[in-house]
Amino acid sequence: MWTGCANGLYRVQQSRLVPQLDEAEKPFEKIFCIAEDSDENLWLGTSEGMSQLRRKPFQSITRDDGLSHGNIASLVEDGGGNIWMGSVGGGLNCLGAANKQILIFDRGKELCDSVFAIAPRLGGGLWIGGERTLFRFSAAGAIDYTPALDLLACNILALLEDATGILWLSTCNGLRSFEKGVERHYGAGEGMPGERVRSIIEDSEGALWFGHENGLTQRKNGRFTTSTTRDGLSTNSILSLYSDANRDLWIGTAGGGLCRFHNGVIRSYGVRDGLPSDAILEVIEDGFDNLWMTTVRGVFRVRKGDLDKFDRGDISRISCLGFGKNDGMPSSQCSSVAKPAAMKSKDGRLWFATSRGVAVVDPSRFQKPTPPPKIVIADVIADGTRLEAQTSSSASIPILPGRGEIEFQFAALSFQAPEKNRFRYKLEPADHEWNDSGTRAVAHYNNLRPRTYTFRVQGCNSEGIWNETGASVALILLPHFWETTWFMGAIVAASILLVAAIARYLTWGRVRQKLAELQSQHALERERSRIAQDMHDDLGSRLTEILLVTDNIQQCKSHPERVGTQAQRVANVAREVADNLDALVWTVNPSNDSLPKLLIYLREFANNFVEPTAIRLRFDTPMEVPEIPLSSELRHNLLLAMKEALNNAVKYAECSEIRLSLQVESHQCVVAIEDNGKGFSPEDVAGSGNGLHNMEKRMRHVGGTFTLRSAPEKGTQIQLSIPLPG
Repeated sequence: MWTGCANGLYRVQQSRLVPQLDEAEKPFEKIFCIAEDSDENLWLGTSEGMSQLRRKPFQSITRDDGLSHGNIASLVEDGGGNIWMGSVGGGLNCLGAANKQILIFDRGKELCDSVFAIAPRLGGGLWIGGERTLFRFSAAGAIDYTPALDLLACNILALLEDATGILWLSTCNGLRSFEKGVERHYGAGEGMPGERVRSIIEDSEGALWFGHENGLTQRKNGRFTTSTTRDGLSTNSILSLYSDANRDLWIGTAGGGLCRFHNGVIRSYGVRDGLPSDAILEVIEDGFDNLWMTTVRGVFRVRKGDLDKFDRGDISRISCLGFGKNDGMPSSQCSSVAKPAAMKSKDGRLWFATSRGVAVVDPSRFQKPTPPPKIVIADVIADGTRLEAQTSSSASIPILPGRGEIEFQFAALSFQAPEKNRFRYKLEPADHEWNDSGTRAVAHYNNLRPRTYTFRVQGCNSEGIWNETGASVALILLPHFWETTWFMGAIVAASILLVAAIARYLTWGRVRQKLAELQSQHALERERSRIAQDMHDDLGSRLTEILLVTDNIQQCKSHPERVGTQAQRVANVAREVADNLDALVWTVNPSNDSLPKLLIYLREFANNFVEPTAIRLRFDTPMEVPEIPLSSELRHNLLLAMKEALNNAVKYAECSEIRLSLQVESHQCVVAIEDNGKGFSPEDVAGSGNGLHNMEKRMRHVGGTFTLRSAPEKGTQIQLSIPLPG
C-alpha cells in the first residue's frame, strides 16, 4: 500500500511507513494524488507537477548494504544457500541464507584482499583464487593450499574442480591442474594453445571446455581439441562459456557476439542480428528457457526460442530485453575480471557481479502475462505539412502533389520503460519486408510515386511483448498534372507526331540533298559553260586582234616607223591575254575558294595592274580575315568588276593615288576602289559605255550590289558588295 502526504511518498510495509525516494535519491514533494497504470507504475501528482515511480526489476546489493567493496569479481552459492562474493580490494563477502547479513573475510582472517575466482569443492567448502594465492575455505576458515612457487607470481582468474576431483586453474601464465598435490602446466606442447584461459566449465558428459584468446578447447578422454574461426567461431577471443541441458554450448566472445556449439556446428549472433553488444562477458540461463548475458553496458535477456527461429529463418532479427542502472542495477558495468561473474541461485534468482555491487533479479516476474502495448500513429507529415493521422478511419488521407516526402511518427503506449520500446514498420506496396527501426519511433520516405499506400507499424514493450496487429493508416498521393493519365497520353501522342515530323524532315532532307547535288551539278555545268564562253569571247577576240595586227605589220614593211607601234600593240594584247588567262585559272582552282585567298589575289592583281604607272596604290584591309568559302563564280565576277574599276581609274581618272579597301561586315564583303582623280557626274555618263553597266550586272548576277559615288574634281568611289555564305 502506498500513501502520499505533505511530507512525500511512503510505502506501508509490515505495519510501518517506509519513505520512498525519487530517481535522484531525494524525497518527493507534497503528494496530492496517486494512480497506478497497467504496467504497475505509480503516477504521482505533486506540487511540482507529475512524476512517475517505476517498479524496478533488479535489486542492488552495495556497500550501503554492508559489502566491503563495490567491485565484485565472482559469485558462488554454497550448499547451504549462502552467497559468496569475491571483491577486488575488499576480500571475501558472504550473504548468509538465514539472517541475510553480510560477513566480510579479509587478510585479517588469513585471506587475501583481492578475491578473483571462487569455485565449490566436492567435499564441501570453497576454492578461493586471489592475488597470487590459492586457498581452501571451509567453515573452519581459510587454509593456504601452498601451490608451486611459480604460481605465486600470478593472479588466478578461473577455478573448477571437475567430477574426478582434479582442480583446474587459469592464471596469467597459462592453464594448470592439481591432482593429489601434483601440479601440471598445459601449454601448446600439451595441446592447449591459449595462455590466458578466461573461462572453464564441465558439461553433462564430463568433458571440460576452456575458452581463451586463441579459440575454444575441449578436453575429453585426456585429449585436447581446439576450434577456431576456421571451424565457424566468429572470433578466437573467448570470454565466457555456458553448457545447458540441451547439450548446447554457449560461447561469449570479445567482439564476435554470441556463438552456439551444437553437434559440431557453430552458429553466431551479433549486433547485426539484434544483440545489443558483440562483447559477451558472461552467459547463464534462467528456468524459463531464456539466456541472460552481461556486457559493459548492462544485462540483456534473449529467448532461446527466438534464436531457434532465427536459425530457421522464421525471423530476420532477434529481440532482446535489456537492463541497466535505471532498472535497479547498481552499475551498468558488469564484471569481466574473473569467473564466475554471474550465477543462478537455488531459488531461481540470477546474480550478476558489477563494478559497484551485485545486481539480483527474479526472472519469474517476467513470466506474468503482459498485454501487448497499444500502438498509435501520432503524426503524418507530407512535404513538411502535418496531417491528421485518422488511424481509426478506413478512409484514405489525400496528399496534394509535392516532392513525395512523407514522415510517420508513432508510439507504443507502454510506460514501463518507454525508451526500450521497439518498432517495425512497412509501407505497402513500397516495402516488401518489415523494417526494424529499433527504438526509433519515426519512419521517413522520399520520392514516392503517386498512388495509394498503406503504412503499418507494430511495436513491443520493454519486455519484448509485441503487438502484432499494430496500427495502420492509408493515404493517396495525388499526382502532378504531368503525372496524370491524360498528360501521359498527350505525351505519347506528341511523341508520335514528333517521330513523324522527324521522319518527314529526314525524308525532306534527303530530297534537299538530292536537289542540292543536282543544283551543284547544274552549277558545275553552268561554270563550264561560262569558262568556255569567256575563253571564246575574251581569248578568241584577243587572238583575232593579234592576228589582225600581225597582218598590218606585214603590210607596213614600206613604212618602218609604224612597225614599232604595231609590235607594241601586239605585246599589250598578249599581256592582257596572259592576265586574263591567269585570272581564269585562279578562278577555277578549288584551293582558292576562300575569302583570305581572294584578298591575297586582289592585292597582287592590283599591284601588277598599277605598277607600270606613276599612280600610288594604297591598301586598307583588316588584320585577320575569316576563313569563309567563296564559289568560283562569285570570285570570278568580283575580280572582273574590280579589274574594270581599276582600268577606268588608270585610263580616265587622271589620278595620283588609288585606294583599295576590303571590309567584312555581317553576311557580306565590301570591296571599295577609290581614286583622287578628276571625277565626273554620274548623270553625264549614264548610257555611255558598257564598263559601269557590266560591273553592276556582274554584282547583281552573284546577288551583290554595285555603288558609284563621284563628282567633278572630287574623285570617284566604287563599292562592290558580295554576299557571304552562312
